[in-house]
Amino acid sequence: MDLLKDEIYLAKNAMITAHVALTLAAQSLPITLAECPVLILGFGRIGKCLARLLQATGACVTVAARKIQDRAMAQALGYGAVNIQELSHILCRYRIIMNTVPYPVLSLAQQTHCRPDCVKLELASTPGIEGDAIQARGLPGKYAPESSGRLIGQTILRLLAETEVSR
Repeated sequence: MDLLKDEIYLAKNAMITAHVALTLAAQSLPITLAECPVLILGFGRIGKCLARLLQATGACVTVAARKIQDRAMAQALGYGAVNIQELSHILCRYRIIMNTVPYPVLSLAQQTHCRPDCVKLELASTPGIEGDAIQARGLPGKYAPESSGRLIGQTILRLLAETEVSR
């Protein structure tokens, strides 16, 4: 069984990842997330979950995405939205930057525009933030092993049941 091909597993795992990422970000800041300006790089599964949770804390959420439809959806959901290819001039606004994009999106040169106290959290499987960032890949298994294990067990049982039904 390849759990990484199961959309239900991937969506629920993204939510666990987002919950843990919020905890790590909050622990790295001397302020609360309320009214904290946060930039999320990418609007895939994890980016969507992060945006929702951050907005619920009162954070000021902006999503940077490549696709116009992702930026449009982010705006429709009440988040700020910017083109991921045009970051340099806005980086100074954010106290937290969370990357979910698995390819280089934030170079060292661009990071000179970041606030000195900006917390950068790397969540992507392949780093998208060059240089110094909190490496936070594989969060569910490391920081929420019970939740992660429960999800894996439930997914395997569901997939086995679906296999039995289809026979």
